[in-house]
Amino acid sequence: MRYSHSVLITILLVVGLNYGVSGQIANVTCDQPQGSFYDLSGYLLNGTKISFDQFQGKVVLLTNTASF
Repeated sequence: MRYSHSVLITILLVVGLNYGVSGQIANVTCDQPQGSFYDLSGYLLNGTKISFDQFQGKVVLLTNTASF
């Protein structure tokens, strides 16, 4: 019984904190972008710099994967 109360309280705290934070995030305003996707560049795995303007007029799938 005590374990279930602890779990319930933890869930309620997490939900409550997420609700409070999400309300703050919704009020954030963003600046206009400085340029377009085609003004950007990146690096290939071999270290070669690549400009994204060569992909103009083509379909591009951009994936952002992050890890700790």
